[in-house]
Amino acid sequence: MSSNDSQTEAQIYTDRMLAFIRAKMDERDARREHKLRGLHPKHIGLAQGEFVVPQNPPELAVGLFAKPGRYKAFFRFSNGVADVAKDRGPVLRGFAIRVYDVAGEKLYQDDNGESSQDFILNSYHTFGMNTVREFYELTQAVANKKLLSFFFNPFNSHIGMLKHASKMGVDCANPLDLPYYSMTTYRFGDTYCKWMVLPKQKSAEPATNHPNALSRAFDTFLRGQEARFDFCVQKFVDERRTPHDNERRSWSQSDAPPQKVAELIFPKREVDSATLEGIEHRTAFNPWHTLREFQPVGEINDARGRIYQEIAAYRRK
Repeated sequence: MSSNDSQTEAQIYTDRMLAFIRAKMDERDARREHKLRGLHPKHIGLAQGEFVVPQNPPELAVGLFAKPGRYKAFFRFSNGVADVAKDRGPVLRGFAIRVYDVAGEKLYQDDNGESSQDFILNSYHTFGMNTVREFYELTQAVANKKLLSFFFNPFNSHIGMLKHASKMGVDCANPLDLPYYSMTTYRFGDTYCKWMVLPKQKSAEPATNHPNALSRAFDTFLRGQEARFDFCVQKFVDERRTPHDNERRSWSQSDAPPQKVAELIFPKREVDSATLEGIEHRTAFNPWHTLREFQPVGEINDARGRIYQEIAAYRRK
């Protein structure tokens, strides 16, 4: 297939994905006062905190990480399902970060006009798909409860995706306990990278079956103590061990060890739900709301940028 044909197919399936998400939002939110997010609508933890950049060595001093600084930040943890359901159970978990007052040109400027930078991560280490068509067809199979025929279709098998899809879900007692990954590839100056965020605490709270168990555990933990994560970069090594254009392949930590470039600090605090909910409602995260040095790479990231932007606009209508 030529590059032009591939681009056309990607655009077609991005259009279909957008239409599908909008239809699901209309159905799900018909009786709500306002629409929720099209993806990851239920948050399981909100916090304001700091994104602290140390003095990094020259090979890591790129973009935001080029010089030491302390930045205000907003953190949102979420369940990676399209419906607002109970927290417990093996599902993908999301972690979105907005860092404020980040100087420099952004590839996509947030419509709030903020000089900020977004990082979007999930609790699984790779996206598991390389094309928007695969992404759309899997979404349809999930929605129509036809996963078996999708994965084992003898004329169009997706067995290679099955190993990832079957492992993406994770149950936990607190979203502060999990590591998070960018899943997809980004530029890192003149090379490539993936992001990784590693927890520095383990909550002692026992898991419960309350519908909002994770958000309750999150708030309880931060009432008693602060939380911290190391923000790390996995740098590209070579196309065999760290392929930059294959989102089905994870980057082994032995091949590309995570290198700390910043620290996330969640201060001990009492919950101010009104303030946090207000920030959450008006913040639209996007992987392309980033410095040019960290440009998202590949077909999946191209589609995500457009989907996040257009669905955010649709939510705010």
